[in-house]
Amino acid sequence: MSFRRVYWILGYLVVTIVASCGRGKPSPPSAGENSVTTISVAKQTTADSTGPTTDPVPSFRFRDVAEEAGIRFGYYNAAHGRMNIRETMGGGVAVIDCDADGRPDLFFTDGCDLPRDPSDREHRGRLFRNRGDWSFEDITDSCGVSDLAYGQGCAVGDFDNDGFDDLCVTHYGSLALYHNNGDGTFHDLTDEAGIGSEMWCTAAAFGDLSGSGRLDLFVTGYLQVGPGPEPTCRDRRGTPTYCGPENFAGQSFRLFQNRDGGRFTDVSDAAGVVVPRSKGLAAAIFDIDLDGKLDVFAVNDAEPARLFRNVGGCRFDEVALTAGLAYTGDGQVYNGMGIAHGDYDGDGRLDLAVSNFYEKGVVLFRNRGGGLFRDASVQTGVGPATRTRLSFGLQFLDADNDGRLELFVANGHISDLSADGIPYAMSAQFFHHSRSGRLRDISAQAGDYFQTKRLGRGVAVADLDDDGRSDVAISHNTGPVSILRNETPSAGQFLSIELIGTNSSRTPFGAQLTATIGDKSIVRVLAGGGSYLSASDRRIVLGLATSDHVNSLEVSWPSGRRDRLKELPAGNGVRLIEVYQVGDLLP
Repeated sequence: MSFRRVYWILGYLVVTIVASCGRGKPSPPSAGENSVTTISVAKQTTADSTGPTTDPVPSFRFRDVAEEAGIRFGYYNAAHGRMNIRETMGGGVAVIDCDADGRPDLFFTDGCDLPRDPSDREHRGRLFRNRGDWSFEDITDSCGVSDLAYGQGCAVGDFDNDGFDDLCVTHYGSLALYHNNGDGTFHDLTDEAGIGSEMWCTAAAFGDLSGSGRLDLFVTGYLQVGPGPEPTCRDRRGTPTYCGPENFAGQSFRLFQNRDGGRFTDVSDAAGVVVPRSKGLAAAIFDIDLDGKLDVFAVNDAEPARLFRNVGGCRFDEVALTAGLAYTGDGQVYNGMGIAHGDYDGDGRLDLAVSNFYEKGVVLFRNRGGGLFRDASVQTGVGPATRTRLSFGLQFLDADNDGRLELFVANGHISDLSADGIPYAMSAQFFHHSRSGRLRDISAQAGDYFQTKRLGRGVAVADLDDDGRSDVAISHNTGPVSILRNETPSAGQFLSIELIGTNSSRTPFGAQLTATIGDKSIVRVLAGGGSYLSASDRRIVLGLATSDHVNSLEVSWPSGRRDRLKELPAGNGVRLIEVYQVGDLLP
């Protein structure tokens, strides 16, 4: 299914084009391009989208189409009985438009045997090109992303502002940066860019943390594990098992500042993000206190989480304790694996969900405003409902386009303790946000995928077929990946939005959308990073329920500029391009 794409260069004009099926080398739109057609959108009457006062469970339907779509791949953890902790991690998945044709492609990280066999071409990261109509092509051999290392996570962003998505891949013992050549191929820019690292790199997140209009790179380090034998650990029955993170020293966080669009400088110490005993697995970048500067929330495995508040000049204060994010509401350290960000309660503030260890449950932090959070895991029901799982990747998404966010959680243990009654493979969970404010586990009604037990790890969300319904890609620690096609029959109207920065970085992480639909408002944020070792689509899908248009849409850019558009019809793909001028268009 295709839909009309509408392009706005904010402050100047409105251009309508029809999505093309051509595959030639694209030219990214620039803020100065002129129009072929200028249109105005007639004002329409907003339909009632408040819905009934009761809260029946909607009919959600997801179907795993990975095999039929041509995505035949599974993460290789190189487990040979040595009980190396890296074997428990699994890998991530990134949504990237590698050829700028408007269709989201998919990259998966992969592990390998260590030391690496140079002749091994099977175990490497894989890039699948979206050909449309649920058909993907493995272009790994021709795309230039050789990634011959023990892959972990990935991040996507246009770090040189040339209009093409670039790719960062983290490894056990290294870090790689791939520059997009603009024709669907990449070249390795790691050494030239100056972001080499020998630490165990896990999550990566792009964001303009220095306010330069260029994307900087934040990377989490996990454990200090040498090339020699690891500690020996045993379960309660005396059987060898994987050691936990408490048996290893931690690594650190690293911040690489983008100097000129192609070279980075490690400014971690000067920036104040080097924290002893860090065991980081996930990071998200957004403006947490709405002061106009991007902040970083990073979670650790069995160490307090960290919130780096941006005080300007690429310097940060660590304020997680005072913000209420360092520990759970009862003062416990959580095993932070992944981060989901979204306004789940519809109050206009960005909330945070963090995946956690077995018998602990997902932690949901409700944003109280002013940079303060409260643990709402018990009140919403998501904490108790996930205590029988070990969770990794998780994402908020509006699966039925009713304007309220659901929560997808991938689960799976790190050790096989089934002899002790602890499940190893686990089923994923899908939570519906009821009008009472609780998150209800409706996995049994969401599709066959949720009835099968797997070792879930990385999760990314994207509308892979441009039908307005958000799909889900999941990587498992061994076993085939899954692509869940959203076939929810009763999905509401939608508006799909791509933001293009000019004075802000071209991929404007931290931008906030506020949509007014009748008497309701929806807030969505384009955040850098999140989930577990993964990167979701940078397009934002707004669920409009039964309304056939958006009354007004306000865009708050990282540069400080604000724009407002009015009367946007539903069912469209919209590209909003920031103008160069810094100012405020709002009255």
